Amino acid sequence: MASDAGQALNWRLRHFARSLDWVALTGIVLGLLAVGLYFSSVRPLESRRLALNNRVAQLQARADSQPKAAKPRQPQSQLAEFYERLPDARHAPEIASRLHGHAQNAGLRLERGEYRPLADASGKMERYQIVLPVEGTYPQMRQFLFAALLDMPGLALDGINFRRQGDGARLQAELRFTAFLRRPA
Repeated sequence: MASDAGQALNWRLRHFARSLDWVALTGIVLGLLAVGLYFSSVRPLESRRLALNNRVAQLQARADSQPKAAKPRQPQSQLAEFYERLPDARHAPEIASRLHGHAQNAGLRLERGEYRPLADASGKMERYQIVLPVEGTYPQMRQFLFAALLDMPGLALDGINFRRQGDGARLQAELRFTAFLRRPA
């Protein structure tokens, strides 16, 4: 009986297909292809679009919770902040002792150093020129310079003169620094 119903349906479909002209059949085939294309291509892309929209919303919420970038500061306020970051001129002897400490930690031999104040045209800071003759290996000198410049924000390296001592790895160097210090108020 189920077979009879299937045969009847099959006969009706064939009779319906024969009664249609070629334009109608082409339309039905194209409609079926469109439905197949929708479920195989468009539907997965739609779910991907929804996932991406959710991700964009998450990132936007995270970006909104981040602190906003500060407005550009005026040059005068940047300059005032620079002067405030400099160490006080009363700490000049401390800079010399810290330089000696960094040299010892790096394993450099430091016998003497020259420290002399320099005039500053702006009048807002004091400068000290420091010349340190040191002896050691190149890696020791790099370690010393890295530690000293990182530790002291008002210290600038002006120059280095190297001399090789014999044919060994030891060097003699003259390191020239300028220490920028804030004038006491």
